[in-house]
Formats: sequence, C-alpha cells, structure tokens
Amino acid sequence: MRVACDYVRGLAESDEPVEFVCFASQHDNLVVPRDGQILACAEAVWFECIGHLAMTDNDQVLRN
Repeated sequence: MRVACDYVRGLAESDEPVEFVCFASQHDNLVVPRDGQILACAEAVWFECIGHLAMTDNDQVLRN
C-alpha cells in the first residue's frame, strides 16, 4: 500500500475502527526508505535477517 492511496484513504474515511500492524524487515531491499514500511498509526513488528519476499513464507513472520 502506498501512503494516501485510495485504499488507505477509504479506511480513514470509514466509521469502522481499524487497527494496523505492519510487519517490516531491517533487511528489506525493495521498500526504500525502510521507514516507508510502517504506517504512522500502526504497531510496528520488525524482523531481522528476512528479506522482503521471504517474509511471506517465513515461520517466524507467519506465527506473528
């Protein structure tokens, strides 16, 4: 999701409460800058030594 994309704006305009949790990696080479992985209103869960694409199939990430 990009900051202020239609999806995120739609969530912001909704009356439903939404909690965000962003999973991010210190070793993500696809999202630059790295702080772009986290929404300002979200809980951040950072992982070490896991690449961007590897997060979708990592046991530690999936447990969280």
